[in-house]
Amino acid sequence: MVVRKPAGLPVQPTERGAGSVEAAVRAATGQTPRLVHRLDLPVSGVMVLARSAAGATWLGRCFRERSIRKIYVARTDPAGDHRLPGDGETADVALALRWSGRERRSTPAPAGDPARTIFHGLGGGWVLADLVTGRTHQIRVHLASLGAPVAGDGLYGGGDEPCWRRPRPQRIALHAAYLRLPAPRGAAHIFLDLPPVDEDGPFAGAPADLEARILSLAEKRRYSL
Repeated sequence: MVVRKPAGLPVQPTERGAGSVEAAVRAATGQTPRLVHRLDLPVSGVMVLARSAAGATWLGRCFRERSIRKIYVARTDPAGDHRLPGDGETADVALALRWSGRERRSTPAPAGDPARTIFHGLGGGWVLADLVTGRTHQIRVHLASLGAPVAGDGLYGGGDEPCWRRPRPQRIALHAAYLRLPAPRGAAHIFLDLPPVDEDGPFAGAPADLEARILSLAEKRRYSL
């Protein structure tokens, strides 16, 4: 099952009792989904859930084998030592997940888990991120390590804006736009969801040819870790 997750909605129920993707799917279908794929709280976009144990096993294998393609759209923060990644620039920065109080953070660590993201700068602070591995906060940390943090992401150096409150922003300028799932038989399943371009939102001013850019990148050969 592929769903569109809004920013600010957690994937799983929290102790605060707020809504969640899991609860919304359960209310709509009467089934409790198996979670094999997650998006950060302030990130929007497409994500896939399993409706059965067999589905979860299959999706888990696909993620391990990296046969699932994920492309994100990000607007980077022009403040500080901003540098937009070049076309095809790769970030190979191993990451370790740590807790700071009740907040999870990923930090670069030579002995951490291998993590790779391939970036494609679109100009004007916009970038596409082709996710090869799927570590916690990976794109956010990798962009920050390149000097181009995600706009609104105060956790990793992006400037704070009035509608994105720290230390737990409800929305940052990062959107899961493209998801390609292999099919057991026949053609793969492709899902494309462009970010909302509200005038006062984080994706205002996105390139007019964003869809074409994403699809063009999706056709390129996948890199291996």
